[in-house]
Amino acid sequence: MNTTGFFLAQRRIGEELLAAGWHAGSIAVTSQPGSAWTLLDPSRRIKIRMCADLGMPLAEVTTLPLPGSPYTATLWRLTVHHASARPLLAAVLAAPCAVDGGTGRDRRAIAFALQAAGMRADRSRLLCALSGYAVWRTPDHRDNGARDEAVWTAARCTEPGGWRINTRAVSVDADATIPAAVLTPLITATTNQNTRTENTR
Repeated sequence: MNTTGFFLAQRRIGEELLAAGWHAGSIAVTSQPGSAWTLLDPSRRIKIRMCADLGMPLAEVTTLPLPGSPYTATLWRLTVHHASARPLLAAVLAAPCAVDGGTGRDRRAIAFALQAAGMRADRSRLLCALSGYAVWRTPDHRDNGARDEAVWTAARCTEPGGWRINTRAVSVDADATIPAAVLTPLITATTNQNTRTENTR
């Protein structure tokens, strides 16, 4: 993503979230290095930060603990290095209603989305559960050898685990506890990209 596309994507996401009722703690100014978009959802449980710096990720989405609240949500972080505005916006808007994640159902839903995007797991679900590790890749080489790849590692005592997904459409890192509803819109962007590529062959 070039400099103009980077800042335009951040601006579009910020403006769409403001229109959806999110609260802005700060707004990035491209002429001020280090400035950032910081927005909270209406329940103040989800925060997105988008720094106006090409050396930083496109966006970081996190859940926030609520001091004094009897509700204890599972905390997670999503770091988006590259993605177009539309799927990232869909992921962020899904977050307030899907703050709990990391269950077997979430992992299966994410695995199904990866398969729909043309990636295949390197092991069975049983071996995945036993080893705490799995890789999904596109079965054929595309674009001069580039391959879409997703890696999942289980959370351990000393390691948080999580997802790392790198495709032509997106590049993201996510905690193992991320809800499927947040991660799958970004994977769907890969599905759409692969479909367009197949149609042009």
